Amino acid sequence: MQLVFCKAQAGPPPAPGPGEVHVRGPSGQRALASLVLEQGAEALPCGPGAPQLLVVCADPTLDDLLAATFAEQLLAGRELPPGAVELARYAALVREGLALGDGPPEQSLEGLFLAMRNGFGADLSDAVVGARFAERWSRLARLLLQAGEGPLDGAPFAADTELARERAFLKDDRKLFQQDVERGEEWMVRLPDGPPRAAGLLLRAPKSLLFKHWARRAPYLFLAVDRGGGQWVFSTDPVQRLSLRPLAEALQQGERDRDATRASADPWFDGAPFCHTLVAAPHGGTALAEKEVLRIVRRWAHARPARRLARRGLLLAGVAFGALLALVLGAKFLSPGPVPAAGPAVSALVDGQPLPRGSVLDDHQEGWWSTQLDVELAPRRATEVVFLAKHVYARDQLARVWVTVTPRGGELGKLALEVNGRAVEVKARGDERESGEVDVVFRAEENPIRIAVKHDRDGPQFATVRANWRPHVAPAGGGSLYVLCVGVSKYKHLPSEKQLQFAADDARALMEALKRHGRGAFKEVCAYGPLLNEEATHENILTAIQALGENRRADDLIVVTFAGHGEIDRNDDFLFCPYNYDAKKQLATGVYWGLFQGSLRQACPAWLVMDTCHAGAITRPMTAARALAPGAGKLVMTAACLSRQSALEHARWGHGALTLALLEALEGKQREVPGKSPNTEHLLARLAGKDGSLHLRDLAYYAERRVEELTGDGKQTALTNHVGDFAWGKVRVGKRR
Repeated sequence: MQLVFCKAQAGPPPAPGPGEVHVRGPSGQRALASLVLEQGAEALPCGPGAPQLLVVCADPTLDDLLAATFAEQLLAGRELPPGAVELARYAALVREGLALGDGPPEQSLEGLFLAMRNGFGADLSDAVVGARFAERWSRLARLLLQAGEGPLDGAPFAADTELARERAFLKDDRKLFQQDVERGEEWMVRLPDGPPRAAGLLLRAPKSLLFKHWARRAPYLFLAVDRGGGQWVFSTDPVQRLSLRPLAEALQQGERDRDATRASADPWFDGAPFCHTLVAAPHGGTALAEKEVLRIVRRWAHARPARRLARRGLLLAGVAFGALLALVLGAKFLSPGPVPAAGPAVSALVDGQPLPRGSVLDDHQEGWWSTQLDVELAPRRATEVVFLAKHVYARDQLARVWVTVTPRGGELGKLALEVNGRAVEVKARGDERESGEVDVVFRAEENPIRIAVKHDRDGPQFATVRANWRPHVAPAGGGSLYVLCVGVSKYKHLPSEKQLQFAADDARALMEALKRHGRGAFKEVCAYGPLLNEEATHENILTAIQALGENRRADDLIVVTFAGHGEIDRNDDFLFCPYNYDAKKQLATGVYWGLFQGSLRQACPAWLVMDTCHAGAITRPMTAARALAPGAGKLVMTAACLSRQSALEHARWGHGALTLALLEALEGKQREVPGKSPNTEHLLARLAGKDGSLHLRDLAYYAERRVEELTGDGKQTALTNHVGDFAWGKVRVGKRR
């Protein structure tokens, strides 16, 4: 079949002609590759006669072209490889503007596609240009289909000579973005429902292909892009879920004031399919002049030039210093001794406001660095400061960070400090205050380091805030416990007979038990959630898991528990059903294992507990091996039942069977005297060690026996499996108190 490209027109889309298949979905449908996978090529509008042409918009996305490739394969009677599912999910998330994976954006599949797309201009409707691009795309499509497991980054293509041009083009993309920033404008913005101050960025005809990813990492909360010719795009980070719908309405009103007829026929795009996190100009471009567009946008976003704010004598600042607590995959960071770079380059933001160069002072002495800034601490609220450190070390290095705050006249009073989002102890050394230490991984690229400072005085206080760091090797033992518990009893799109009773209670009870008993075994317990019912949406779950797995260290432990409905799709892949799960949009709304397994690839062990029907599918050796390559993680999976069984809950228990068993194992007391053999009560006393320690293998063993006892007659068989070369049975989960 031939791939052709057609310009988008205002108004309803045209009907397909004879032999045409139009690659577009129903109104509001954006995940087209997933649509074709779920419903077949028949889900796309088709004209009469045998299909001969695949018609795609003249500026296609990766998702558009994957949908076209999948449709072509299916229409030709060929089966799609299993990896097509992962590719479709990837393309759908990219279309939403979500950053994917742990690798650099310039090595991503999206980056390779954009580099390929960039070589053929903005409009592919020219027959000759479109044919050349179609030929180029067919090479990448062939590689994707041959890859089998649908790669989520560019690694499988690293040695492929056919993509050498694209890889070379992406090599300097970040430098291009820095040049784009210099040509653009940096703003301070205050978005409705957003933080009181945040950074914004205006880019004019950016040359960088991955500018949206670099902008999010900078970080800029609000991004405005003028592509020229009246084509504007405004966006926020989709993870933040800040609606731009009022901005779209204001721009559309301006369009109506200029030309009501044209505005009605070709309106501004309000981003409804993307939760209103994106606004785009009409297909034919806006009739508003640049000055008018910017006037509307600046008024709505309360935008002011960042450089103008920086001219004040002593800058308003709040101090929040941190780098995502990144205690990452071990040996690489435990190399003997740091390798210093030529010298760090440090910039800063105060309450989201970028500061001019020269505001930050650096120092370096015999193995340690420091950077400091004079700020004004707002009264009775946390002031936030972000240091952006570059080129600190020549290679990735684990370092220990601490903060000092020195008053500049007056007294600071009682001071509260957070470093990297963690509350830390504050010690007084004369007038100076010094924080406890936090471990951070410094990378060769830019490292955001965040600090929050709060004092109890009525008026503002002036101080010098200094961040200090030195190389550090993580100690063996005594790490942190990171817990996320998800429970869904009530579902938005399921009938009343499919609603559950106790799944939300399961998550709530497990969270409290793990926190209570974890405090005796770990330096600290960090709880995420619990996410219950309406909070446990597809988006919220993935966001929480990503935060949970942010670069942990070897002596930490991650525990993730799910309670609710579980299903197995037609490709025999397991998925958890979040609150907003829709069986008609299974790929788009199900929380598949592949969507979050990367967040559990850590140097530390991770324990995944799945109290759902069909949960045994996650413990299959093939599934586990595919999810985590050998040596890439340490994962233990406990499932409530076999892959073809149901997980039971009962009013007598007040929980699901697996959850009840785990609660008993943690607490050391059975909640119900069992009536069936084998009697497990005698096991509880022997689970804990002499010091009260509770180990993962013992908890899992008791849970398996107890579930069998509670449900009886082989109705439900709990099981545990693990991936990775580590002594999982000796992993300490908690301590009875």
